[in-house]
Amino acid sequence: MALNPTLDSTRVRLGWDASIRARVGMLMMPTILIYATGGAAFQDVKANATCTLLVPPTAGFCGVANHTETVSTTRVGWTVGAGLEALLGANWTGRLEYRFADFGTFNHTFFATTPADQVIAGIKVNTHTVAVGLAYKFGEVPVIARF
Repeated sequence: MALNPTLDSTRVRLGWDASIRARVGMLMMPTILIYATGGAAFQDVKANATCTLLVPPTAGFCGVANHTETVSTTRVGWTVGAGLEALLGANWTGRLEYRFADFGTFNHTFFATTPADQVIAGIKVNTHTVAVGLAYKFGEVPVIARF
C-alpha cells in the first residue's frame, strides 16, 4: 500500500542583507592587503508554512483546514570575516572576502488561531558569504610624500 504524499510545507527565504563593519589589516607586500572585518549585520527573513487538507488525510502536520501563513522579520546580529585585497594593475584592485554572520533564533507559532494545526517554529539564522570584487579607480591617485 503506497502512502499519499503530503502537500504541507514550510519554507525560509533570506532577502536583502547589510552590515556596518570595521576593517583592520596589514600589507603583506606593497600591493597586497590582508584584513579582518567585523561589526553589526542585518538580514531580511521570510518564513512560510502551508497546510493542505487532503481526503483521505495524510501524514502531514496539518489536518483541520487549508491555510497558509507568512511571517517577515529583519534580524539584527553580528558578523566577522577576513579578506585579501590586491592591486592588480595601474588602477585595478581585486578582492576576495569571507564572512560569517549570526542572527540568532526567532520563534513563531504558525496558525495560532487553529490549535489543531499550530506549527511552532524555532528558526536559527546564520550565513556564510564569499564575495569576489573587482574595482577600477578613475583618475590618478596622487602620492604625496612629506619630509
